[in-house]
Amino acid sequence: MYNVKIVFDGEMRDRDKDWFKFTSEQYSFFHDPARLFFMKAKIKGLSTHGYHCYKNQAASMRIKVLSLIPVVELDEPELFPTETVTFFNDLCMFAPAALIDERIIWKTIDDYSVKAVFTNKGTRISAVLYFNEKGQLVNFISEDRIALDERKTYPFSTPESKYQKCKWLQPTNIWQGRLALSRWGVCVLEV
Repeated sequence: MYNVKIVFDGEMRDRDKDWFKFTSEQYSFFHDPARLFFMKAKIKGLSTHGYHCYKNQAASMRIKVLSLIPVVELDEPELFPTETVTFFNDLCMFAPAALIDERIIWKTIDDYSVKAVFTNKGTRISAVLYFNEKGQLVNFISEDRIALDERKTYPFSTPESKYQKCKWLQPTNIWQGRLALSRWGVCVLEV
């Protein structure tokens, strides 16, 4: 597996903010890790576009209202480990075949959980993955994601539920992290 395209449709919000609907396209590349995430949303009635870029030992985030007015522009070094957690989380959820990789060290905790340490370009993050009795991933928890506004790390968790058959992929539709809360479904997955 070399890359994957994922199309999302759902809702998200920041802490203590209202829900807003979004659609997005994401392109992830595995040999030289990269994640390009494009999002379209309406927030308080205004068309808003976002772009996350994770590649070449750098990460950035741009959000523009009406595709013209920048409201978020982040290019900080602290964003790279945070986006490394996101990249690895997506790998676990959407591209498990790509988890056979020498950059990942696995340690069994018990029959239903493992610790994974992923290293990309000198940045090392870890997560504990939890599985149910069917072998389905039911949670991913990492302590390495940074809340950039506070400059602190918090547990980042993506509990997963409501598995359903979708061709060969079994997507989930609930995803929750410390910094944002999202509800979504995977519409298209291309490998």
